[in-house]
Amino acid sequence: MNNPISNLYRPIAPWSGRLILPQPSQRKPDGGVFIQIQNAPSSHRFLVGKQAWVKWHSTSHHTLWLSRATLDLKFDSTTYNSIEKTQAIHPKRLDGWQKVSPLESLAGARPDDDVQVELNVISATQEGNSWVLSIGDEPYQIAGVTKGLVTFVGPAGDRRYRVRHYNPASKAFNGPEEIVSCPDAGAIRSGQTVEQSSLVNIEKSPLNAGGLVYLRSF
Repeated sequence: MNNPISNLYRPIAPWSGRLILPQPSQRKPDGGVFIQIQNAPSSHRFLVGKQAWVKWHSTSHHTLWLSRATLDLKFDSTTYNSIEKTQAIHPKRLDGWQKVSPLESLAGARPDDDVQVELNVISATQEGNSWVLSIGDEPYQIAGVTKGLVTFVGPAGDRRYRVRHYNPASKAFNGPEEIVSCPDAGAIRSGQTVEQSSLVNIEKSPLNAGGLVYLRSF
């Protein structure tokens, strides 16, 4: 049976997923990386949840600068001091790698393979038992898997909020209500005093009346 609330969410992008940095033994001359596919067009919906290889398409206009942006990476003392003394995230997995490509740099920017991106896929082809996505433009960093248009009704405690969905039939915000989680709201990073984001009184914001996009991670 279809969930009426889940049906109100839409994919955040036609092609999107979580980048995965290959192991050194898995690297290829094309500078590609793996991706765990979270969204795909209906023609390739069977790939959702599976892993594919992402590389640049030969017709991409970015091919002119890719070789110049491919660099050897070796941390120096300044970088090591930064790692020890600050909360900054450094791509430690890439330290010592040669010819690090832009895609490898993006995938390796965070330590847990959790960089989510939207892809401009020109072609999706099967090579043996694997699938290869060839892109024409730079990946866009995103957050979430699906999105819904809602108005915020009020706080529900523990960084949760009660929201009301947009109803396409009535063209008004009188759809189903649900409680959503906003884990980053009010979060303060170690060593800092300013909240990264806040939802305090968001239900009173003038923008709320026209609807806000809530990004869901599943």
